[in-house]
Amino acid sequence: VQSELYKGIQLNYKKSPATPQKPALILPLNPLSLPNSNLPASFATAAVGNTSDSGNNLKFVLFASSPNILRDAINNVAAANLNLNNSPNYQKALQQLDRGRIALAFVNFPEPEAPQNIPVSPNSLAVAIGVNRRGLLAQTALVTSRENTASPTLSEPVLALQYIPSASPFAVASTDLRNFWADLSSMVSANAEVSKLVDRALGDIQQVWGVNLPQDIFNWVQGEYALAVVPSSSNSADWVFVTETSADALQAIDKLDEIARSKEYSIGSFTLRNQKITAWTQLTTSSNSGKENKRQSAIVTEAKGVRATVGKYEIFTTSVEAMDAALKAAETGSLVANQDFQISIEALPPANDGYFYLDWPSIRSIWEKQIPLLRLIELSARPLFDHLRSITVTSTGEITGIRKATIFMRLN
Repeated sequence: VQSELYKGIQLNYKKSPATPQKPALILPLNPLSLPNSNLPASFATAAVGNTSDSGNNLKFVLFASSPNILRDAINNVAAANLNLNNSPNYQKALQQLDRGRIALAFVNFPEPEAPQNIPVSPNSLAVAIGVNRRGLLAQTALVTSRENTASPTLSEPVLALQYIPSASPFAVASTDLRNFWADLSSMVSANAEVSKLVDRALGDIQQVWGVNLPQDIFNWVQGEYALAVVPSSSNSADWVFVTETSADALQAIDKLDEIARSKEYSIGSFTLRNQKITAWTQLTTSSNSGKENKRQSAIVTEAKGVRATVGKYEIFTTSVEAMDAALKAAETGSLVANQDFQISIEALPPANDGYFYLDWPSIRSIWEKQIPLLRLIELSARPLFDHLRSITVTSTGEITGIRKATIFMRLN
């Protein structure tokens, strides 16, 4: 460990050896680090003192990946135009974080390498984390390039949630999906890695539904909507999508029927729980072992998509079983009546733009199969994930280009 006195402050750091050591054949597993992660070549610390406005002597411990970073940090204290406390974006974001907090994080997003013609892009993000009697409560303030102001659109959960079964481990509910998708696409396009992540998530759903979600679904949904995962008897996950009926919706359904015919699916109707149901089906063959171990083939009708018009809502599901669960939810109790869901939203502001709800223990096994990287993320934060019960996110409007949201992490 080397020590250095820089502007009256002692720096302690350990540099990597000049000649790289031959790596061991078998590396020990560190549960707090990700495999194949690029660790910093050196590590540095320093203890600094500062006097607050009230005259109290404050002491801080600085950690950095190299002593050069610490030197820059010490220099920035004296340079008013360089330190974070004088950053306009930091001050604007901080004004919107009005709840008590035990930790604060601030991120400046890198500017795109090439100029991009996008209507709105993220500049910086501030996150304040506080303690709730049931878990952790975080406020976020996203500073964007467009100085827009918008009030929250909802004061209670959308009624479309009445068709989401209470056992759903994942649900998103709000209004005006078209506008939300346009803004989200604009912001994620500024970051290639985030854009790839969103495209992959869309690709998984599109593979199940067999449609282009932005063009065939998102583009016409302007009223209420709810999207949810429904557990099925086949140990896989079905999807349920509910939205308000409109002239655009009827035209979109006609287009979906055309897409089904182009894929040579059959379109038929039947009755389920006194409701007319339309299904896009495909005939397939399955082989079974019969008597004397002879192979027998049977023709099976496989539902590729199911839809129904119930009241003022259009309901789409990936199976007949999921449609039955959606119709049953409106009669016997939906996600809104679920006690765990109610506990998860009670800590959030009542005036908001909708909810993103995740029941972690229930969705964990499903997502670990679809997202292998998730296991590595769990290892890096095992104490949190082992006690995580649910995550609920809601946005709470926008003030002069600063988009606010609240995140509640319920812990066991």
